[in-house]
Amino acid sequence: MKVILLENVKSLGNKGEIKKVADGYAMNFLIPRNLAVPASTDKIQDLENLQEKTDKLKNEKTKELDNLVNKISGKKITIQKDASEKGKLFAAVSLDEILNEMNKKFKTNLDKNNIEFKEHVKEIGEHEVKLKINKNNIKLKIEVIKN
Repeated sequence: MKVILLENVKSLGNKGEIKKVADGYAMNFLIPRNLAVPASTDKIQDLENLQEKTDKLKNEKTKELDNLVNKISGKKITIQKDASEKGKLFAAVSLDEILNEMNKKFKTNLDKNNIEFKEHVKEIGEHEVKLKINKNNIKLKIEVIKN
């Protein structure tokens, strides 16, 4: 029997895949647990249409993020933080603060899921940090000034 998986099933396949399984396995395990549905021609067509829409949205999002990378690469943002007299910050610059400032300055709508950030800025001054947006590595200058 052919089934369309509704969830990832260990040792069988991933969500959205069409698999041929034993009738008993489908009827007694997969379908009652809402892990799969029988693969009729209508359901297969619906699945293909959904995958096309998903791919199209993913491609649009990728293009949007690539344009954004070109827009902000090498640019500079300024963040105000509380610091000691020696210039040490009381709290490191967080990804949230960088995102908020980038969204304001470059009029974007990035969120934490779009960015990888592993560096810690802990001093006043100008710093160059590496961000990874949509598999693109970019450098962003951050000027940290005392509040």
